[in-house]
Amino acid sequence: MTKIPVWQTFKSTLSDVWNHKLEWTRVVYAPMVLLVVASYIAVACIITALQWTPAEGGGYPTRGELHYLYLGTAVLIAIAAFLQLTIKSFRYALLGEDGNKWWSFPLKGRLLKLALYFMLFSCISGVLIGVPSGLFLVYFTKVFIEGSLLDPTSFIILTATPLLMTPLFIGVLYVSLRLCFYNLFIAIETPQPFRSSWHLLKGNVGRFFGLQVLLSFSAYFISYLISVIPQLLLSFVLIGVVMLQGQENIVEAGMMIIFLVVGIQVLIFSVLTAIVTGKGSALVYQTLDEKKTVAKTPRGKK
Repeated sequence: MTKIPVWQTFKSTLSDVWNHKLEWTRVVYAPMVLLVVASYIAVACIITALQWTPAEGGGYPTRGELHYLYLGTAVLIAIAAFLQLTIKSFRYALLGEDGNKWWSFPLKGRLLKLALYFMLFSCISGVLIGVPSGLFLVYFTKVFIEGSLLDPTSFIILTATPLLMTPLFIGVLYVSLRLCFYNLFIAIETPQPFRSSWHLLKGNVGRFFGLQVLLSFSAYFISYLISVIPQLLLSFVLIGVVMLQGQENIVEAGMMIIFLVVGIQVLIFSVLTAIVTGKGSALVYQTLDEKKTVAKTPRGKK
């Protein structure tokens, strides 16, 4: 049985991304712009919502309903951009598509299919993990409020539940890893993505998990280094604005700094994760499925 060469795949992924950084920038440019627009709308809605005042007679001004509409639109834009970012990353890593195009956002059937599979995948995982965890937290909160933590029955339940949930969590994690290649198979339009992913990763779940951990930590470290300078510049600008306008805007400026710092970090981390995951998954696919041929990432014309 073929095994994933974790360290070699990790090094090859980072090397390929670095050597073709211009092409990868073109690939993620359109989804990244939409993510920035969605983030701006969301932050503007949140900041404005904090300044709402109740209208006479109770309730909120009518414009508040518009802000919910804008916020919902921003969420939909962000989801569509994230799904398209996933598809474009996989298709470029596997097929070399759109490495020479700055603006490409094709709305094809695979986007809707990926959205449906993503919701199904999230719901199944959420129910298996979220429901037991939620019941445990509710019971813990009830016992804590009543002050009966040391009651023998409560103590046994609170001690035994995490022990019983651990195998469940490990099982859900295992199944999730076996099925996580569904997005790659949808991106390249392979039928039965769950079934294909399940068979592809047989005997390599632990190695693939280790590879994902390495790629995620690398993406976080690089995103932190990249975002330091923009975060500092924006913070200095906002602090200067507050000093010029007076102390009355210090709360709004402080919240804006927090939103921008966290937003920039999350945006860069999400994009880098999509890039390294796309290329790393392509190399894993190439290694484990010898019947397929994965083209090397082509160099775009500068």
